[in-house]
Amino acid sequence: MRQQADFNRIKQWLEPKLGAMGLTPERFARLCKLSRTSIYFYMEDVSRPTEETMTRMCRVLGVPL
Repeated sequence: MRQQADFNRIKQWLEPKLGAMGLTPERFARLCKLSRTSIYFYMEDVSRPTEETMTRMCRVLGVPL
């Protein structure tokens, strides 16, 4: 169950930040140097980002890790 809860937190954390910055998932993926599919998988609870990926995402969003 914990893993599912982690997925939900990632989705709940990411969507509002993208909206606030006016970023589409596609644009965010490009800025993070990730595939568009990866971002959608994170947002749809299919997979989780690695620590390195989370670091990239936080850097682009300007938030602490």
